[in-house]
Amino acid sequence: MSSTRAPAAPEYPRDAHAHVEETEIVAGLLGSRRGEDHVMLDVGANKGSSAIHFDRLGWTVHCFEPHPGSREALTRRFANRPNIHVDGRALGDATAASVPLYESPESTGISGLNAFHPSHRPAGTVEVTTLAVVARELNLTSVDFLKIDVEGHDFAVLRGVPWDELAPDVIECEFEDAKTLALGHSWRDIAAYLREHGYAVYVSEWHPIIRYGIRHDWRRLVPLGTEPDVHPDAWGNLLAFRTDPGLAAIRGAFDTALELGPKPKSGGRRGGRRRLLRIVRRIFARVRGAAGSSRA
Repeated sequence: MSSTRAPAAPEYPRDAHAHVEETEIVAGLLGSRRGEDHVMLDVGANKGSSAIHFDRLGWTVHCFEPHPGSREALTRRFANRPNIHVDGRALGDATAASVPLYESPESTGISGLNAFHPSHRPAGTVEVTTLAVVARELNLTSVDFLKIDVEGHDFAVLRGVPWDELAPDVIECEFEDAKTLALGHSWRDIAAYLREHGYAVYVSEWHPIIRYGIRHDWRRLVPLGTEPDVHPDAWGNLLAFRTDPGLAAIRGAFDTALELGPKPKSGGRRGGRRRLLRIVRRIFARVRGAAGSSRA
């Protein structure tokens, strides 16, 4: 007798030093879409590590990065790419002028509108707009991928989406209760909001952060509703799909992208070992899937 219950998610302890890049995985899942007619909105673009994957697909990418240093690096990186557009505004659920921006010497990646870390210090002020305003300005009729990584204000960005006019096909947004409980919501509130808007939601969970600015350790991927033991100090990304690719396809994409072991200081022998581990992982996943099918 077959079962519709999803197989248990493979989990990786912290000492496995598992690592994935969710945005790269989304690029792989959307890899058949090519050309400038496809649109990515990169909210919290930092220095372009997410946008680069969609530049390779030839997409039109609108990067929003209010931090001056990161925006300067982002602009230099894509200076000769007419399909990449850089905007210095922050995004939220309401327009506002002269909103305080914070930065941290611990990591440029945690600059934002939320001073959640003791190392944060003022970095000037920024203009805040909404995705509804941006959609009108750019005359957007569709968005293939919306990526949000704005250090605690991800939910505000989502609340600024003009859902009746422009629902992105795929959404990736960061969660971390350590940043957002003080703002009045948890990651489950964000996930429920996405589900209410018709999305299939998956939780990519990472082990609690040891320190910002270093490589972090990934734990697992699970569909929303099957994650009762998410660590209260965990963080991660919610992946939301208007058309659900299915758990098998998404887990397969994660298996392909998975890296195990500490990040090597350079290529060479350790880099080759990581590639070998990824190949072994893919083979193991296929064997496990075949065994599960034979038991069904």
